[in-house]
Amino acid sequence: MKEHTLIRAAYLCAVLSQITAGDVTDLLKYDRKENTITVERDLQCSHQMSRVYHEDVITPFPPNLVGEWTSVRCEVRPGPQFLLRKYRFYEDSRFSAIQYYYEDSRCKRPMYTLLATGSYFARHPSWILAGATEMDYQLNHVRIMPATDRMARLLTNKVNASCPSYANADWKKAAWHDLFSYIEIPDKDYPEEDAVLLEDKDCLSAISFSMHELQLLRLEIRKRHHAAEKRLLLGDIHTEPSERRSYRPTGFQEPLVYMDQTDNCPVCSALISSDEYHPPRLRTHHHPTKRVHLTGSWVSTECETRPNGVFITRHLTFSDDDRTWQGHYYHFLDGRCRRPQFTAYVRGKYTYVGGSKVIDGAHQIDFQVLESRVKATDPEVVRSLNDPLTGCGSRQWLIDSEQDITAAGGCRALGIRLPHTEYELVRVEKRHHALLLYFGQRPTFGAVFSPWKRPTSFQNPLVKCTDGTAMVAPSYGHRVMAMAKRADGVASQRSWHPALFVVSLSLAISSALIK
Repeated sequence: MKEHTLIRAAYLCAVLSQITAGDVTDLLKYDRKENTITVERDLQCSHQMSRVYHEDVITPFPPNLVGEWTSVRCEVRPGPQFLLRKYRFYEDSRFSAIQYYYEDSRCKRPMYTLLATGSYFARHPSWILAGATEMDYQLNHVRIMPATDRMARLLTNKVNASCPSYANADWKKAAWHDLFSYIEIPDKDYPEEDAVLLEDKDCLSAISFSMHELQLLRLEIRKRHHAAEKRLLLGDIHTEPSERRSYRPTGFQEPLVYMDQTDNCPVCSALISSDEYHPPRLRTHHHPTKRVHLTGSWVSTECETRPNGVFITRHLTFSDDDRTWQGHYYHFLDGRCRRPQFTAYVRGKYTYVGGSKVIDGAHQIDFQVLESRVKATDPEVVRSLNDPLTGCGSRQWLIDSEQDITAAGGCRALGIRLPHTEYELVRVEKRHHALLLYFGQRPTFGAVFSPWKRPTSFQNPLVKCTDGTAMVAPSYGHRVMAMAKRADGVASQRSWHPALFVVSLSLAISSALIK
């Protein structure tokens, strides 16, 4: 018993050493009547949040993309589609992108492989997402290789349905077939004239494919344990396949990692050793749980970037005993989550519906949102909320003053409706001895889900920080915002546009407060 106490004390000292004195003071103010174990749980979650706010991230412009980049897990795109990506960028501005598609969410049963080649050009820093770069690209070739006879027949039919007579004969498995080809060469006799077009074939519509993810990207260099970790975030994919060829990204997909960082990444290693002819068949390293047990607290693993310049962190707590849940959603003005904008606190109940029929290991859960409080920390947000047309609360809004919006039925300016039910898709995974919690990805343009139409892909994961069931007091949120302010050193001076605020937060909150 004594040894256990000493180990726990040593752990607390280690945690406290990585949190600033101000952060610790805030945590101890939470509730002096709580016992030591409860305070320890708070420290574990706040330690994770503090790491997010104090993380040293560099986003260079122009970004140096040269090298090979790979997925870190079997990715789930809306549809759902299950894939692995391996992209290579060359010094002469060429790129090759391999996408392996699978039948299952563990990437064990290959369906087909796509190989896209072309060129890319950096344009300018993004005005929507801080640290991101607006890009242009040009495709030269896109080829597809079916992995099975059945998939070869299916692709032949899809291609000929979209582009009549495009496939003159049945496609074969393990063979490359052109979906797109654009070739032009300069005219040697008239170099000042336009290039001569040799070939222009396009049937990408058959599989709703584009490489528009290259139009927006962010290269991140993170300092981890005295080493630099590189991550490449490419533009998000429209949740409706039919819109993907015309959609310009405003957010990001899951990150790719640089080829020299594969030591602790079995998926990366499998991709590095594969080629376009041999898709990797993953062993199960990320184990989805058979039953989803939400009890405890879960927090963001990083500053999360959402479409249209929304930056948030989340802290959610669940109790399976009475099926209640609560969430703090911290919104920021910057991509490092250091300049607070406002906090939304919500509380409600949840109901387990059953396992998902479309994604292995995922579960359907209905979340009721019954109560909400909001606190604005940015003057521009306060001015907007005080507009009589916003329908937000019953009294005047002040900076850093929390207001209960439950009786008012929500807040129109923020897109919050009360009461409200979210029809969610949830998945819990074990990875590197940690539990990760995934909620469903929101529709690109904010459509509402129903019991019959739920998400088919996932957002950034949350990591479990405690097993405790004690709910966090609503006022706890201001202490987390205080951490972020201290990390930045000063409050935000960035200009704020009410029109963008209403649109972006409708996507961030009204579509799902589970974000």
